Amino acid sequence: MTTNLDSTSVPPQPPAIPVPSAPTHPRRIFLRWLWRLLACNPFYIVSAMLLLYSMRCLSLDQSVFKEEASQLFFNVSSFHFYELLLVSTSIFLARRKIWYDSALLAGLENMFLFVPFILVSQALLLDDRFAFELCLAGSVLAGVRVGALKRHIASINLPARLMMIGAFLLCLNLGLPVATRWLHKAVSWPIWDGRGMVVNRVEWFLTMPLAVVLALVLPRKNSGPMEGFYSRRFFPLLALGLWICGTGAHIYCIGYVYNIPWRISLVAPAVWMAAWVLWKRRDDLDFLPRYFAGHLERLLLFTPPIALAIVGWDNNWRMFAALAGLNVAAYGTLAALRRDKTSFHLCLASVALVICSLPREWLRLLHFELALPGIFWGSLLTYTVLSSLFSRDPRHGLLSGLAIPMWIGLFIPTYTETVFHFSSQAAFVFFLLHSLRWEDRKHPGVNTARWLVGCTWLLHSTTWLMSDHLTGALATFLAGLSVLVVYFAARFFFGFWGPRAVPYLALAVMALPAIGGLVKLLISAPAGVLYLLASFGLFGAGTVAALMRLRWHQVQPLSKVAVKQPEVAI
Repeated sequence: MTTNLDSTSVPPQPPAIPVPSAPTHPRRIFLRWLWRLLACNPFYIVSAMLLLYSMRCLSLDQSVFKEEASQLFFNVSSFHFYELLLVSTSIFLARRKIWYDSALLAGLENMFLFVPFILVSQALLLDDRFAFELCLAGSVLAGVRVGALKRHIASINLPARLMMIGAFLLCLNLGLPVATRWLHKAVSWPIWDGRGMVVNRVEWFLTMPLAVVLALVLPRKNSGPMEGFYSRRFFPLLALGLWICGTGAHIYCIGYVYNIPWRISLVAPAVWMAAWVLWKRRDDLDFLPRYFAGHLERLLLFTPPIALAIVGWDNNWRMFAALAGLNVAAYGTLAALRRDKTSFHLCLASVALVICSLPREWLRLLHFELALPGIFWGSLLTYTVLSSLFSRDPRHGLLSGLAIPMWIGLFIPTYTETVFHFSSQAAFVFFLLHSLRWEDRKHPGVNTARWLVGCTWLLHSTTWLMSDHLTGALATFLAGLSVLVVYFAARFFFGFWGPRAVPYLALAVMALPAIGGLVKLLISAPAGVLYLLASFGLFGAGTVAALMRLRWHQVQPLSKVAVKQPEVAI
């Protein structure tokens, strides 16, 4: 027997056996990590941290310098020498086209620009002439360093507006310690306590936020070729942010020297303003990846509540309520102008935070006191109720109806039986009024849910009337009346009739007190009177039955009757 073989056929090959890769040599692994470390170059950062730590150690050590003036002069001169070293090295590396390290040193210089002025307050306590010389030398050296960076590094993005803002901040760092010393000089401690608190609030609540607002006037353009990150669009924002942080550190040190109490919530207004400025200048953040830039705007909308978190951590609820109110205005404006759902919900959340963080003096009549967990849960429940007001989903109405009793129980610590009945009535009323916005065609079965909740409302009202007739009668009558008022107001203002189940249930609840009183009256009446009333009642029922039977016969269709067809002539 012969077999025909195709000449082009290829015999099947055996499966390839994976060859294990040769293990990487430990020396190569070490060199790889060493190269990554050198590429990041953390030595400059560690050097700057050690400089600050050394200044702190020398300030506390009395054995090195016998006189405070010598110690102060050494610290100031060390700072200025280090900053001159930063600038000269940055220019040297830029000439060698080592852009990353040059930009890193330029950033460190901007961070340390106003640090030497922190020691001005200490100099003013020693000698006014020495303090004046210190201020003059520091101002000249700061201008020389920044001017050298701008002149010798052509690609650095230091626009003229940024330089003008820097000059303003320089004058501010020079004027604040001088003004504080002048206000503190020859003043008793009780007077200084009040005056110092005013100065501190002006510095943190007015000066710092205004300094942050100056970022809005910076130009939006690159400067020269993209040789380092100091050539990019975001570098002026970064430089100004570092200068403002240095100014804030200077204000903190002034308060420390003059024994002014400081709280972390003092930085919250500046942080809040910086969050909104950053959102406004989000196009300048060109260092972010492109896939992240599309979500940047929405993510930055959530940065202003960071200031609220800082204030809440410090238990400063008055400032919390003030910043939350500003968020309501800002988010509400965005939601109105841009029709943005995210801004709208953040506005509702801010309203909830305002309600739950009102000053304790305003709510003392209600014996109300909330800690941080209570603020959180109260805000969450308030946001749930407020967001459901603008929704047509029945599930939101049901969720808010369940949230209202918990919300009332959170605000009223003594949760008695009467409070439970009031909160339940409020939940039923809210659910039925929310049902006026439902779209029954899109959500089948909502009418059954409406009747079910209404019957539960009737049952609860009956239970309350049986336990406390006086209070329950007044409360249930007002609850039903409020539902009727809103029902007919919707017809008057919006021109539509809601589901008929809503007014029927409201009338039934309003009639419950009268029915309860009638039942009590009938129970105490003689048997003969009851029989007489029953007789008249049965007579009326018979009459109604006769009329209904007549009506039934009138609406019934005609019985099938044979109709003779006409003959057709052929």
